[in-house]
Amino acid sequence: MNYDKLILRDSASNTRMDKRVLKLKLPFNEKILAIVLNRIAVFFFLICLLAVFLYIIVTRQGFLDETQFLLLRLAALSGVLLLISAIIGLIADIVFFIIAGRKRYLIGFFFFIFLAIAGGIFAYAANFIIMVSSGNAA
Repeated sequence: MNYDKLILRDSASNTRMDKRVLKLKLPFNEKILAIVLNRIAVFFFLICLLAVFLYIIVTRQGFLDETQFLLLRLAALSGVLLLISAIIGLIADIVFFIIAGRKRYLIGFFFFIFLAIAGGIFAYAANFIIMVSSGNAA
């Protein structure tokens, strides 16, 4: 028996219509979504690195405290956004790996785990420095 085609009969005209059997597919292209999620996560990772790099330079040059706090808040915010985008990418790669079965999504899974850990570290470290530097101020 040939399972490639599903033969349906139109009851009104009694004609045969050939329909292909549908496989499990997503309603969108998963490659495009995976690329977009990767780029968003890499963008937030680069923003975190830039904020930390600028904070180190600003601290060594003796800039105002407000500038240092601004850079620390930017690092903390981008760290949290990196963590959130990495978790979303992690879930998406698990789903894509289950549906598509491609190994590239498994590699992306480990990439997003690394970015989630890095985002958590950036956010925690920046908030810790803000808390320690503010002291007992109310």
